[in-house]
Amino acid sequence: MKRGLVKRVERLERVMPTDDFDFRFTLGDYGPGTSQEGAAINLVKLEQLCMLHCTDQEIASYFGMTTERIAQERRSPQFAEVMERGQAKGKIAIRRGQMRLLEKGSSTMGVLLGRQVLGQREEGDATNRPIPVIVIPSVIPAKQEAMQEMAIPEEIRRRFGS
Repeated sequence: MKRGLVKRVERLERVMPTDDFDFRFTLGDYGPGTSQEGAAINLVKLEQLCMLHCTDQEIASYFGMTTERIAQERRSPQFAEVMERGQAKGKIAIRRGQMRLLEKGSSTMGVLLGRQVLGQREEGDATNRPIPVIVIPSVIPAKQEAMQEMAIPEEIRRRFGS
């Protein structure tokens, strides 16, 4: 699970644009088979994991502890503040990426940001208007011979005397 998380982070690092909050993960002290149940949690690494919006299960797995320990630590004001700050920085990085896509000309991203940031919405009246019904009279003749005459251009009919 830890190696999978690290591989996932490394893939994200290659795709995500770099910024002031750029960081690199390594297994470091948290290699396979090590348990950090009684050890203090590295708050810098915690903030970096929260920037990626990792779940409690992923964070616990990374640090080699249980989700109950993460839930217990979350009650601490300092721990909760670090997690919130990391998630906020992650949202800022996502917005930065969205703005880069908008600058490159992505119309879909323009619509999305217009809705999220500017509160733009489609008119509600447009969806409530009745759709007009247009009745088109039948233009297809009922007889087979008349249909064949319509299919042959008039010049050819004159030429062959049809």
